[in-house]
Amino acid sequence: HPSRRDSIAIVVGDQRFLRDRGDQEYALVAKFTPQMASRPVIVICGQTGITNRAAMHFLKREYREVAKAVASTERFCIIIRVASIGTYGYQAASLERDVSAIAFASH
Repeated sequence: HPSRRDSIAIVVGDQRFLRDRGDQEYALVAKFTPQMASRPVIVICGQTGITNRAAMHFLKREYREVAKAVASTERFCIIIRVASIGTYGYQAASLERDVSAIAFASH
């Protein structure tokens, strides 16, 4: 079990995606167009550098899967899970969950 110091979580609403160092880690990927902007922004926020790379690799390789899983490719927020990092590095990424509704909800 990771020590409390290593517990880095991505929190979306009441969902927590905890890092299990070197085994299972996560990255949040969001695409949206800010107000007054003419082009979309893509934000990748991983728990570590390798999860950032895994998320970029996954988007590039599996964009069709992402497009099928989200309501709109113009605005989405997803969680990417990176498993078995010690064995597969950044290449074992998969779509964990679409959290768009929660991430873009009005407060």
